[in-house]
Amino acid sequence: MKNLFLFLSMVFLISCKKDPVPNPIPNPDLSKKLLKKISTDPLEFQLFTYNNNKDLTNYTIQYINNVVDRTVSKLETSLTYESGKLVKQQSLTGTQEYYYTLNRLDSIRSTAITGRWISTIIPTINEQNKLVSILELMKPNAYDAPNALRIDYVYDALGNLIDEKTYCRYQTGPQFVLVDHTVFLSYDNKNNAEGYTYSSTFIPGIVMMKNNPGKVVSYATNNSVTYEANYTYKYDADGYVTERKKRLIGSNVELTFTYEYY
Repeated sequence: MKNLFLFLSMVFLISCKKDPVPNPIPNPDLSKKLLKKISTDPLEFQLFTYNNNKDLTNYTIQYINNVVDRTVSKLETSLTYESGKLVKQQSLTGTQEYYYTLNRLDSIRSTAITGRWISTIIPTINEQNKLVSILELMKPNAYDAPNALRIDYVYDALGNLIDEKTYCRYQTGPQFVLVDHTVFLSYDNKNNAEGYTYSSTFIPGIVMMKNNPGKVVSYATNNSVTYEANYTYKYDADGYVTERKKRLIGSNVELTFTYEYY
């Protein structure tokens, strides 16, 4: 899963940005099942908790950091809401603050735990409440490192992500250059409880995948395949995933994810 965090300079943004984008619509379907846990091992999992409005308030990632003695590391993130809008994500690694203009999401600012600025994320959300692009400015860590990234998203008629292009802008040139192209070649017709996961950051109400992807392929700039994954699923009686198997092309290892719901 790509977990992408993208960047854009505030000075550049203020001088160039258009009218505020539509505000994401939180919890478009409160009747949907809420995802509780995704596990790949008894010691490796993602855990989700919610408030009474069914807004995500905490998530925990635990993973094995030493395969010999199976010791683990854990990262917990808490989310804060004001007047129904997400305003902050906080963890031991840093903070994301959400800013609104005229009650519409405008930007997301990421800082390290020391307060050092990491990036500013600018989402573009269309009138159908789909995330169509993200721009992100960051401080480069080397002369030839990127100072900005952009991801563009395209959806099919059912609202499923089918095309994702990632661009970088380097200090050595003013243009954005394509660095990765990912296509989503098939979907099932079942509910996706984690349909936001291909965004670089969590935006309440944004659904990038209504259904579950079956095949994902990434290409380098020379059009060679850099990543190819195939997914198969098991479902409960309500059509929600209980098990996902992931197989990477060129690998004999099949990774199994198990899902639990509230």
